[in-house]
Amino acid sequence: AYRITEARPQPGDIVCKSRAGSGATYDNIAPGMSTHCDIVVDVQPGKLTTIGGNLSDSVTTTTVTTNANGYINAKDYFAVIQIGSSMP
Repeated sequence: AYRITEARPQPGDIVCKSRAGSGATYDNIAPGMSTHCDIVVDVQPGKLTTIGGNLSDSVTTTTVTTNANGYINAKDYFAVIQIGSSMP
């Protein structure tokens, strides 16, 4: 896992955020903190699309904003778990 300032998400990667006001971050994550992770399915300039389950008992897509360099800048996101690649 990498901080959102260290890795640009690509399709297949997993992105994680704090949930329910838990305040979870890359540096303080601990068992029992409320978080949620989704799978990146598409990357476009300024945004990426994720898909995830267990949100209101359904599977949904979410648009997550990114900066001009492709790093997540959306509130509450703290980690990118890269799948099958090295850190960019």
